Amino acid sequence: MKKIMAMLLSTLLLAAFVGCGEDSQPVSRDKPEGAVELFFQASCKADVDAALGCYPDEMLKFMEDNYDSKSDMKRELRQELKDTLNEIEDDYGKFKRYKFEIVDSETMSKDERNQMEEGLKYSGIDLEISSVKTVEVEYTIYFEDDEYEDSIELQLIKVDGQWYIMRADDLFN
Repeated sequence: MKKIMAMLLSTLLLAAFVGCGEDSQPVSRDKPEGAVELFFQASCKADVDAALGCYPDEMLKFMEDNYDSKSDMKRELRQELKDTLNEIEDDYGKFKRYKFEIVDSETMSKDERNQMEEGLKYSGIDLEISSVKTVEVEYTIYFEDDEYEDSIELQLIKVDGQWYIMRADDLFN
């Protein structure tokens, strides 16, 4: 259980590293690209509510259960995101915008997906996952005087017809 909690929280903390564009618009999670876009939008603003929106309700409930209250969870995550952003801004300056492209996608087999569901269920997260994709995303983050190019691997899950983030690698290795 601690491993899943750590994984979910680390994914949220990774969100602080991504730069954002000027014109964030509502995005549909009908397709994997929508979930990736939402991840970048939530990340660029260090917006805890938006970051939590990257996860299905069942995962959020699991996370909330590990804090005294939902407001305590949000307060702690908000502070961690702000601290991380301050460190990045000290090194790179203010964020301007980002761009990304999904360059590779692999769909998990039904057996692997069922194993994932069972592992989550064992931890108290009951999800009916209809698909799991691992996507490689190449991105560029533009700062005041510099830019950073890299790639990230995201694992996405589809629940009730919507795509969500399950796992993410580090943005700055």
